[in-house]
Amino acid sequence: MALRYRMALTLFGLALTILCVVAATTAYVTLVVGFGIVFITGEGLAGLPLEALLAVAAVVTLASAAWLVARERSAPAELVAYAETVGTGSDDQQRRLDAETTAIAAQLDVERPRQHLVATDTPISLVTGYGAADAHLVVSTGLLERLGDAELRAVLAHELAHLKNRDAAVMTAASLPLVAFRRVTDLLRGRTAVRYGQTSHVKRTDALLAVGLVLVAPVWALAELLTASLSRAREFVADSAAATATGDPAALASALRAIDDDIEERPTEDFRTVASAGSLAIVSPGNRLVRPLATHPPTDERVMRLREMAAAQESNHGNA
Repeated sequence: MALRYRMALTLFGLALTILCVVAATTAYVTLVVGFGIVFITGEGLAGLPLEALLAVAAVVTLASAAWLVARERSAPAELVAYAETVGTGSDDQQRRLDAETTAIAAQLDVERPRQHLVATDTPISLVTGYGAADAHLVVSTGLLERLGDAELRAVLAHELAHLKNRDAAVMTAASLPLVAFRRVTDLLRGRTAVRYGQTSHVKRTDALLAVGLVLVAPVWALAELLTASLSRAREFVADSAAATATGDPAALASALRAIDDDIEERPTEDFRTVASAGSLAIVSPGNRLVRPLATHPPTDERVMRLREMAAAQESNHGNA
């Protein structure tokens, strides 16, 4: 019940953020344009009733919000397109990924997502998309090389549990305005990414959302906190679902520990930082020391819970 309440609160915060961002930006632009018109036409607009102006502003705000949401639906595809620019794995690795994903998808009774095996040594797995039709599973060659079969199966079960629970859709949508703002700040700081083989540029939607978030900073802060809190809760749920599906909590605990240790030894400037991919990955490289903004629970805590599940399973088997 607490989780459902938190999810509802997060989605409300998301909707409020988008509306406030668009309303703030619309008001800013309207103010500038209005001053321009008044300067040119004198007092030609003075006769218009205030109610008419407010109605027009409300319609424009809602239309702008709908336009922003529609435009940002391409974010998962852009992330996948960027990931694939680094290259793909071997045929043997692809067959291994296909076989394990197919088996886990059948076990969890979910439609198998499109798989993308990317050639990077960093062990990465993430799932993104708004539904079964556009769900994408991104796995790195480094993950396949680092994990044994049982560990890989547990990681894939974790990712597909996100799909089954619709976490991927919720978190992809919940991070919509925040991701756009980060793309703008990354570009301004010179951290340009390569997308479709070319240097990326900020889109009009990104710029609009970034300006709006600056204008409504308190709502922005609330959205960051709510989204991070929900994300942490959903990671625990996916861990539990994966452990139950595979019957091997220890395998997932071992995989999380291996991934976390490997990421600690590697630079974080890879595609995990593009479009906030880190918040979708099984172990996030960012916000490790800022708990309220962390999108993932501490790996130590996740491992501890999984080992407790494994111990409980062994105790039940012993008593049977």
